Parts: sequence; structure tokens; C-alpha cells
Amino acid sequence: MHLSDFGRERTMAGQRELANAMRVLVKRDTPEIAEALEGADDSTFLEPLLFTYFAEPESKVGLPQILFGAVAPAMRPDGIEIWVDERGRAFVPRIGTFVTDQRETSLILAWDRTGDTYELTGDSRAIPFRLEPSLFVPGTAIELVQFEDPLTLTRFVDTNGARARVEIDGRIDRHLHHIARGLGRIAEVKPDYCQEILRVTRRLVCFRHDNVNSFATINAHGTAFFNARDDHDEIFFVDELAHQCGHIVFNAMTVARRDFFDTNPDGPLNAIAPREVDGRTIYDAFHGLYTEHSMTGVLREVDERGLYGGRQAHELFGRLSFIARKHRVDLRNLSGDGIFTPLGRQMYDYFERAFREVFDARRELFETDMTGQPYNFDFPRFARLNPMTYRTPFLSTMAAE
Repeated sequence: MHLSDFGRERTMAGQRELANAMRVLVKRDTPEIAEALEGADDSTFLEPLLFTYFAEPESKVGLPQILFGAVAPAMRPDGIEIWVDERGRAFVPRIGTFVTDQRETSLILAWDRTGDTYELTGDSRAIPFRLEPSLFVPGTAIELVQFEDPLTLTRFVDTNGARARVEIDGRIDRHLHHIARGLGRIAEVKPDYCQEILRVTRRLVCFRHDNVNSFATINAHGTAFFNARDDHDEIFFVDELAHQCGHIVFNAMTVARRDFFDTNPDGPLNAIAPREVDGRTIYDAFHGLYTEHSMTGVLREVDERGLYGGRQAHELFGRLSFIARKHRVDLRNLSGDGIFTPLGRQMYDYFERAFREVFDARRELFETDMTGQPYNFDFPRFARLNPMTYRTPFLSTMAAE
């Protein structure tokens, strides 16, 4: 099996299946919108907020607001209802964010075909607004979320399983150049993997919360969420783009889960791996194998090319060591019999062979002191226990070559 070719075919097939599922749901929910979108391509139905809308049964944001921007101009209605949130904003995908002085209310968004202009009205009076256009990672079609919106906010859950209110406003502005440079590094060292990321990723969210992990979810398919601190830079994003966007890729690749598993993929991992304490499912661990494999490949290539120096090089090495060790754990967790179909076993064996090559070539990754490392990599802790001189043997070897 060559994972890049197999993965690309599976991912594209999964994207088509997910788009078709959304088509069916839209037609069932609002037939007139489905009619206006007749003939629209898959990208229309891979809008992340569609997945969230159908996962959130009492959404104040309706399908007309989510899909209005995707409707061909000739098919657009003269007006639709939109929801303005507690900060006076309404996000309309493909158009932007309408900012008003209204709060927690429905307004009518009217569109003038002749001038391609918009108007907002409420209680039969015009509502002043400004339109904030969408922001994108330079050179890509990946949108950067600048503001909170009610549907996106429903996806945040803390480590105790409770819904959490996070900070989004202004976070993407702080990290835009870090994201762009981090994605550029992935394109430089792993162009095929970067193409997979670009193929499935529609939106990026930066947020802050002390007890919410970075994540991606099928219920906002196409969106990656990063819990980014002020001091995080492009090293964090090289790591996390490879990680969270990898989850988006793998969600599409494994839409047909039963093709890969002989056992229940949603069963608890600790039923087959008693030392597992994180409450993950077997499918979660399979996700782990893919993202850990991808992250290790990206971080190792960046590390061995010497693309960073000083603190950044040291942090990148620590993150590489951290994820390589996690990869070893998940390979062990899923090493038993009766878990995979032949196809799933082929993928597992591919990940195992790739890991073995890393282990043989880079033993120093497994000799670091990771005492007290939390679930998410803590560089200050790593640096205290592993001074930069720790890397000297590998750097000396590279210099000799």
C-alpha cells in the first residue's frame, strides 16, 4: 500500500459521500433551498456550518443564512432572515460578517441584484451595518475565523465534557503570519500531505481557553480549532496544522469505518489496551496513528533540514520527541488480533513500518526526559529537563555527513 495514493482516493471518495449526505439533509429540511442549489458542486455542501447545523437541533442560525452565499445570483431570493448575535454580528459564509448595533435578534438581509449590494432591515426600518469581508490564509481558500458566531461556539467542550465559552475575537489576527508560515513549512517539506490538507480544510479557528484542547470534529467538518496562546509561534502551528488538519483528512478517509475494523470502532480503547486512561475509543486511537504518523513525518523533516535555530529548533525537537513517543503507545494499543479488517491491518502495518524507521534512525527522540509532561506538550517543562546540548550528538552526525 502506498498511503498517499490510497489516502487521496479514499479522502476524495469520503468528501463526496459527506457532501451527498448534506445534500439529502438540506433537501429534507428546506426543499426550496435544495432547489436553488440544484447542480451546485460538492464544495457547497462541504460548508462546515452545515455539519454543525444538523448536529445542533435548536440552532438560531438557519439554513438560508448558511447557504445564501452559495446560491447563484440568479437564483437568490430577494431577502432572507439572519440571526444577529449578542455582539451584533451575523456571519454569512462566502459573503462575510455583518456588524450592527442590534443584539440577539432576527433581521432581514435583502440583496439588490442590480447593484450587488445588501440591506438590513428590522421592524420595517433600515438597520445600519458594515460588512467585514472574510479573511483567508494567503494563497489558499482556507478561511480564517475572525469573530465568534453562535454555531461555531457550540463545538467547544472542555476536558470534563462540559460546554465551554472560549475567546475567539482577535485571536486569528495575532497568529495570521504564524499560520501562513507554518503551512508554508509543511508545503516545503511534505508537499503531498499539504495538498491533502488544502483539499479538505475550509476554515481555521484560533481560540483561548485554559481547559479546552485543540481539536477537529466531523460535526464541523473542514474546520480545525487551535487553542493558541499569545506566546505560540509558527513552531506551534507547524505541529498543530499537521495534527488537527490531519484529523479532517482522516475523517474523510475513513467515512466507511467498517471497511477498516473487525471490531466495533466506537468501543472503548481500554477494553483492548488496559493501560489506556484517556477514555478514547478504538477509532480515536486509529485517528491517533494517522495524525501521529503525519506529524512525525513533518516535524522530522523540518528538524533534519535545520530550518530553525535556537529556541525554535529546540521546541520543534521536543515536539517531535513528544509525538513520536505517543505514536509508539498507539501502535502498541492497536497491535492485538481481531481489531482490523485486512485493509485496516494494511494501514496499521504501514504506520508500524514507518515508525520503526524513525525509531532506528532517531533513537535520541526516545531518550528525552518527558517527566511531568501533560496531555499537550509543555515546552518550558521540556527545556528545563532537556537542555539544548541534548541535541548535540544528532547535530554532529548531520554535520559530519
